[in-house]
Amino acid sequence: MKQSFSKSFMVANYSHYLEQELSTCSFMKKEGDVTLLAILDSEIDLKDKLFFVFYNIATEDERERIALSCAEAARVPIFPNHLVWSAKDYRDGKITKEEFLAALVGAADDIYAESNYDDYISAYGGQLLSLLKTFCQPVAGD
Repeated sequence: MKQSFSKSFMVANYSHYLEQELSTCSFMKKEGDVTLLAILDSEIDLKDKLFFVFYNIATEDERERIALSCAEAARVPIFPNHLVWSAKDYRDGKITKEEFLAALVGAADDIYAESNYDDYISAYGGQLLSLLKTFCQPVAGD
């Protein structure tokens, strides 16, 4: 997974932030390129970190591994039960990748729309961020 990004890449790929808001983020104030670790350790909301990794830098295979691990991680019960079942069904070959990804998108929409999103993040955000950081570790060839 790519580990550093130009500031222009950040502006182009963090479109839900206004450029002015993005420029106030701690990782944008540092000299040189923005590192993935700086983003993950920053003050921005966890859902924005997940969105950036999942939709801007992760490959399809990486997204699949992240989603399956998060969905099945009993220690991070942020995902609804139907997503956990979908993850297991996908792993067992009972549903297609497209069906699993559709369940993932639906679950993410449900979670972010829930009034208890802040409670989820308070209770499980640290564990979810830790899991995300594990996936974002550089490996040989990155």
